[in-house]
Amino acid sequence: MSENEATILYRTFNGENNAPRPNWYSKELCLKSILLSYEHLKNQIPATFTVLFDGQLNPHDEWTKELKKIVEPRGLIIESSHQGNCESTINAIYKASEQPENNTVIIAEDDYLWLAPALIGIHHSLTQLPIHYSTGYDHPVRYQPDYPKGADYPHWHNTIYITEESHWRTQESTCMTFAASARTIKEDLEYFEKYKNNGKGRPEDRELFREMQGLGSYKYRDPEHPRILVNPIPSLSTHAHLPWLAPIVDWEGQAKKIFDEILK
Repeated sequence: MSENEATILYRTFNGENNAPRPNWYSKELCLKSILLSYEHLKNQIPATFTVLFDGQLNPHDEWTKELKKIVEPRGLIIESSHQGNCESTINAIYKASEQPENNTVIIAEDDYLWLAPALIGIHHSLTQLPIHYSTGYDHPVRYQPDYPKGADYPHWHNTIYITEESHWRTQESTCMTFAASARTIKEDLEYFEKYKNNGKGRPEDRELFREMQGLGSYKYRDPEHPRILVNPIPSLSTHAHLPWLAPIVDWEGQAKKIFDEILK
């Protein structure tokens, strides 16, 4: 894959879900954190930032005002009719698949906090390592064999890689904030379509990545060459959802650091 370009597709809408949040969380802070990482990325490779807004921008809404103020000097905002989580996710997947095939495409939800090296680190993982999918989020479930909804499926051969930003470990699954080449996403559209709705208004992300990697009883369409997903250790981003903050990193301290950086 060429290391020439990256595309960030940032999914958001005018609202919040009911997830329990850390006290430092705000949608504005999460957006600003990925834009700081985007500036770091752009210092090294050409990159674009596009917000995919699920709904119509309301000029009287505070999130709309903040979004336009923060994003428009740096990127593009695309509105659409409101479709909800499942349809807006698959539409982001389709848009990712339409990018130049060697582009690194990062699809991001709007409730993650990002460290400055995250996006370039993810790009390097995809362009320097023999893998297909990457995420910046080291989910704490990885370290909970007694997780009540089921422990991770082991890889047939667990591997740890290294880039200048981080160590990277093979992983069974991740949420719908992840990255791949546009070509890989296009080749795997059938799997994203299969798992776009778990019946509860969300994609079935865990089973999606398990099947593409041929884990457990799953079989990828090419059993000899399944997909490989990695995440960094320690994490380069976190889902701002309690109690699932990525381990090791002082996220409250990082949030304050990002806030202070923004104020400069």
